[in-house]
Amino acid sequence: MLSICRASSVAESVWAGIVHRSLEGEIPEAARAELEDAHSGATARNALLLSEAAEAQAALARAGIESVVLKGPGLIVAHYPHIGARHVGDVDLLVRESDAARAEAAVRSAGARDPAPAVRYDGGAREQKAGTGSR
Repeated sequence: MLSICRASSVAESVWAGIVHRSLEGEIPEAARAELEDAHSGATARNALLLSEAAEAQAALARAGIESVVLKGPGLIVAHYPHIGARHVGDVDLLVRESDAARAEAAVRSAGARDPAPAVRYDGGAREQKAGTGSR
């Protein structure tokens, strides 16, 4: 089970499910410790990412740009019982295409760095263009 959790980056989610069902005592000590560590690490990492998402959205709002948090961070706050219950690797924000250049400038001025490629969807077609990345 642990090798599947590791390979799929779901150890924190598995631990959250175990705790939710009060099954901690059913898990062997070594496995329990590894799953708890994964959950603790996810909690710390996700807290930082949620903070960065809030900072980026605040910068966008100050610039008059509407945004929506997508995927991981948005799912955590809407659907998970604890911020450490899901693996999240970055922050994805959706802005109008017409606001993209101003949005990048706004989040960069707020401290964002290392832009990651963003995916743009136009009528089913995909193209890569520079995105805003996370801090």
